[in-house]
Amino acid sequence: MAGGETKKLINGVARALDSFLALPVETFTPEPYHIGPKKRRRTLLREVPKTPFLQELIERELGEKLRVAAGRALDETAYDLAYWARQSETQSIERGLLELLEKSTGATTRQIAERYVGYLVGPALPLDEYLSVDIVPELAKVQLFDEWELIHLDYASDAKLPIHEWHGLAVAWRNPGRLHADEGYGALRRPRRDPAIPTNPSGTTRVVVWPILALNLFVSYPIKVQVTYFVEPGRRVVPHPSGPDDVLGRMGWRIPHELHRWEHDPLGGRVERVRVLNAYDSSKLERFAARFGSRLTALEFKLRDRLIRAADHYLFINYNTKRAASGIELPDIHPSEVAFRWTVAIEGLLASEGGTDLTRKVAQRAAVLVGRDDADRLHVERIVREAYRARSAYAHGGSEKEADLLAIKDVVRRVFLSWLAVAAEHGRAAERVLDDALLSQHVLEDRVQRFVRDFWEDIDTQEAPLT
Repeated sequence: MAGGETKKLINGVARALDSFLALPVETFTPEPYHIGPKKRRRTLLREVPKTPFLQELIERELGEKLRVAAGRALDETAYDLAYWARQSETQSIERGLLELLEKSTGATTRQIAERYVGYLVGPALPLDEYLSVDIVPELAKVQLFDEWELIHLDYASDAKLPIHEWHGLAVAWRNPGRLHADEGYGALRRPRRDPAIPTNPSGTTRVVVWPILALNLFVSYPIKVQVTYFVEPGRRVVPHPSGPDDVLGRMGWRIPHELHRWEHDPLGGRVERVRVLNAYDSSKLERFAARFGSRLTALEFKLRDRLIRAADHYLFINYNTKRAASGIELPDIHPSEVAFRWTVAIEGLLASEGGTDLTRKVAQRAAVLVGRDDADRLHVERIVREAYRARSAYAHGGSEKEADLLAIKDVVRRVFLSWLAVAAEHGRAAERVLDDALLSQHVLEDRVQRFVRDFWEDIDTQEAPLT
């Protein structure tokens, strides 16, 4: 559509909105005439959908021009069609403008008109990709790394969110409409990248693992992503770019293929209780994520690959852990399998050379890497050996060995993050540095603990993750 025609549409929509907001409140309610502007606006938004007033204003200002534009825009996305299929073009325009008036409380009618006309006839915008996630920050958004941000879906303040909230199909509990609107889920968001979040179950590209691993290492409770979808910023949810060849793709959302590595039935499962990250902890998460991302970038390819393999074991355990009201959250799988996966994870980080005497190597290197003093190093070594005993019983069919899973998880988490700090600095020589640190206090302080301290400075969650 030519620029002049677009400007006419914007001017017409702005006039219709101005006329609407100038309607006498007494037409709709017996409340006193002197009510304030905010209450007046709320009254109009509550009462007008029961009447044809705004539809008539739209018809008077724009008539056929806007109906044609609306019809063309609605044809471009199956998501919008599913929601508006039983409404005329004028009704759908009215509903969209009412939603924007309700959400955009700080915007002028001109700004609302520009956004809505852009939604109808504007040139295509680069897409953002989203992941629904069961944690939400009190802050509007928390910047993570690699352009990822953690957001809560505040339609009043975030102009990048789609105009219409999720409606339509609820054939599965992971429909984003249910997750965001009903369950209060937050979202991970970034500009669409190449590669985008892959959804082919047999794919090997890894994207989701990094932000979800960072979140799961920052807090003590499991954090889970569920579905991915794409948004044209400030406008609409679009059919999934990988090809809407099934009902989920046509409705705009899909299951990231990486979930198949961590969960047996990605379309089944349960809705978890959403956790809220307060403003103070959200700020700490931002600092933590920046350091996590910078160390991750510094890792050479082979070390990143080792970290991915270890992360898959860690996230498998978290995806198979229920949220508990008591605050004590233990995996739903056999304790010996839990110990098996956790020891495999840290073994991949600390004993890449394999060989014999792995229990001793991993236990001593873990103790040197994360122990804060002699007593803590002895504690860490004992916990790792305990985990290996449980693993051996599980692998060889022996009698079950008891293991303190909470203590093991704490050590494993500390190993992940301290290893990242040290490996980012020393590369594949990190294991040799840890062996040297066992015998040299100078090496321990200057080549291990210094980099771990730098990672945790001003974050204060090294000793215990957020609960």
